Amino acid sequence: MYKTLAHLLVRILLFRHLLKMKRDCFCLNIVLLFVFASCCLQPILANVNMTTTIEDIDYRGRHELAGTMTFTVNGNDFFFASPETPVYVKLRLDKAVTLSETRVAPAPFLTLHRPIYLAAFLHESSNATLNMPANAIALARWKAGESEFWLRVVSNSSDWINRQGFLVAPSPNYPVRFRLGISGEVSSQEADPLFQIGKANRASNADVQGNSVSTQFFVNAATSLLTVFPEPHSELEFDVIAFDHQTSGVESEENSALIWSGGDSGAHFSGEDLLAVAHDFGRSVPALGSMGAWVLAVSLLLLAIQRRRALL
Repeated sequence: MYKTLAHLLVRILLFRHLLKMKRDCFCLNIVLLFVFASCCLQPILANVNMTTTIEDIDYRGRHELAGTMTFTVNGNDFFFASPETPVYVKLRLDKAVTLSETRVAPAPFLTLHRPIYLAAFLHESSNATLNMPANAIALARWKAGESEFWLRVVSNSSDWINRQGFLVAPSPNYPVRFRLGISGEVSSQEADPLFQIGKANRASNADVQGNSVSTQFFVNAATSLLTVFPEPHSELEFDVIAFDHQTSGVESEENSALIWSGGDSGAHFSGEDLLAVAHDFGRSVPALGSMGAWVLAVSLLLLAIQRRRALL
């Protein structure tokens, strides 16, 4: 705080000196406004960049593996986050595609909730170390049958990085990354070597016991609106929005419709949003429903009776 104010004062004095001869108040005000914006609005203009890998899936498959997500935090996006004021990030699959597995279920009490903690890391060649707690970023909700899943951030990004004894926020030169859509084995292979040298906050994406776990995207497209490539609407995409600590129900509500989204957290996400392209691979299984299943059972029974009579 004081360092930022000192830099602001120096910039103001410098520009006042440069404009002293002209005494042009209008120009001075413009310059001071620019200085103020560059110093004080940096958190608002920060960014989390997203990159993805893309997989081919069956447009009516029930258990299809979609691509991966890599999040690169290159600014002070989570400057409001703390254990008391968490930031919640909602990621929503489009075209009525849902998750086909439950990885983090809701629980009636927070003490019973079992999140998946995500490994965050710096680049190996960075001359800094990571100062993030092991529970800084977690998967807070990932339930089969829902199109949305949620992340929870409980650590202020202002001091995520230790640069020669100074705690600073991520920046384009010192970005912090974390990944979804990968197996526990891949997560451990990527994060553990960095964790050993202080450049990751944990050895892998892991459960509350510390066991490496998968965050692969298995999705259900059986009743989705996906079409077959190259037709329109053949791409599975997602959108992201971050909410502040006023959000409630993420960890506890059985029905996602009862989750209350809070206010804008100030975190901004941009980049790639494509996870999969749909094709007709013949893995589609039409949904029978209760009536269809009953008719199928009766038909199979009648067929068995007829075959038995033919043998007599």
